[in-house]
Amino acid sequence: MKNICLLTIFSLLIVSCNQENNNNIAYRISEKDLIPEGITYSSTTNSFYLSSIFKTKIIQIDAETGEFKDFIPSDLLNLSFLGLFVDETRNHLWACGIMSQNDNTESMVSKFNLITGELLKTYSYSDTVSNTYNDLVQDGEGNVYFTDSDGQCVCKIDIRTDSVTVFFDGIEILHPNGITISPDNKYLYVASNDKGIRVLDIGKRKKQGVMLK
Repeated sequence: MKNICLLTIFSLLIVSCNQENNNNIAYRISEKDLIPEGITYSSTTNSFYLSSIFKTKIIQIDAETGEFKDFIPSDLLNLSFLGLFVDETRNHLWACGIMSQNDNTESMVSKFNLITGELLKTYSYSDTVSNTYNDLVQDGEGNVYFTDSDGQCVCKIDIRTDSVTVFFDGIEILHPNGITISPDNKYLYVASNDKGIRVLDIGKRKKQGVMLK
């Protein structure tokens, strides 16, 4: 239900459009070159958080007033932010981001303090190929799973060791993008650009089935 609500809000979020009928606009952000990507909501702050690809920042939108401000400024990490989610239990905001320099792409997952915006830690893993960390989700224990679209894998940040490992890779999830988890924390649902929506059994670490091709 939470994902459905976020998708509904995202469909209503209009960035600098010139529509005559504004009755269905929930919030308006007056930055034409923002290029938004990820969105998440915090009941703790009663705010939405919106990532920007072009402006390398994360915006906080007050859900009651619609007022917005830079939560993570453009010059902090200089990352094109993609997927986001809020950990309400620990007051963390998690975000995937990428940076291109000298024909090389560097990716990282960032963990911020949800209240202050302080950067707490960044996560990545060594690889010989280009990586694009795209989207991420958290299980009930606090472990974080994120997709690497170029690395062709799903990675895990273990809450106990605070380290990154490759959780699943293979041709069945080529160019993985969006990711979410079942309410019982047994399955990951991974959107592959080439293979459709794949179902991964977390306990067995293997593909369970296919939802949609």
